[in-house]
Amino acid sequence: MFFSKRYGQASIAFQRAGRNREAAICDAYLLRERAQSTSTTTSAARVQAFMTAADAFTTCAQDSPSKQINERLAYYGAAGECYSEACDLKRAGDSYQMAKKYVAAACMYQEGGYFGEMEGLITSQAAHSADYMQLTIKYLLTGLWHSLTLGVPPASSPTALKLLVYADMKLDNGAMTEQEVDEVSLSHPI
Repeated sequence: MFFSKRYGQASIAFQRAGRNREAAICDAYLLRERAQSTSTTTSAARVQAFMTAADAFTTCAQDSPSKQINERLAYYGAAGECYSEACDLKRAGDSYQMAKKYVAAACMYQEGGYFGEMEGLITSQAAHSADYMQLTIKYLLTGLWHSLTLGVPPASSPTALKLLVYADMKLDNGAMTEQEVDEVSLSHPI
């Protein structure tokens, strides 16, 4: 029943079998399905429905056994999607980060103006996978640079400038130290 997307019936069957974790997973998918079908004219109800579904997926991820890593990552990813639909971009970014979807996480942080979180994500991940993060940095710099040049003030201007300089430094294969990045950030306020 679950794979046929009959989540309500699958939940009842799992509950009768005493498999509460599986029932909760079905309930999370059912909540997301209901949120997606909520009318866009009642935006407050739609946001609340997606928040409820996101919280359910987060709980499923936290309750999943430690051996089932892919399952946990999938639930955090689903939570990120729901938080994104609910326009809670900080929690969407956090969930995507837990799902190891770093590009999606960075995009949510950028869109929400959470440049400190974006900086932390990029600096922590750049050490692990330089090639992957170079592509991400190039993508994010384009959007960040456009928002700064168009006069859209980011939530944390010094952090945004520091992020730009750090990303440029990483693209130049470490031509600057972090101390030099701090000096540039302080001497060039936005």
